[in-house]
Amino acid sequence: MALLTDARNGLWQAIDNWPALKLNAGDAKATVFRKTFRFDSDAPHQRMVMPSLSEMPCLAIRSVQVDPEWINNRQQGWPIAYLLTMWTAHWVLAQPEGLFEDVVNALYRSVNGSNVEYVRAATGYPAMSYGDVSFEPIEMGEQNGIKAIRTSWTVGLRTTKDPFSG
Repeated sequence: MALLTDARNGLWQAIDNWPALKLNAGDAKATVFRKTFRFDSDAPHQRMVMPSLSEMPCLAIRSVQVDPEWINNRQQGWPIAYLLTMWTAHWVLAQPEGLFEDVVNALYRSVNGSNVEYVRAATGYPAMSYGDVSFEPIEMGEQNGIKAIRTSWTVGLRTTKDPFSG
């Protein structure tokens, strides 16, 4: 697969397998998030739209920036920024604050069966950083003024690519 796809999938694997975010140990994708926007190959036309109250909490991950830089004459570093957007019902900060912390913990500490972090297995490097976090109260006008909180932040990943050989 493409490096960007592998990196995004590594983020989802970390979230899907982090114990604090699991609903059911028997279902690999049964997390506390009722709806996810994964933008994966089996949903090529998925658009990110405001989730309904019954679909919250909801999480979306999409790549927003790749800034290639040459490391040497054959290899580029690919810093990748992913935007994570989470919606939670009501204007109570405890839930989005707790979920934000759980997601960050998952991205840095969730490991596969070989005891390697999912993000590192996908990119060759651990998660680098995460950017400013925004907890924004919103009203969902088309849904009779239901109140929610939209939380957004970026996660920086790193990978490398030899553009001359694949």
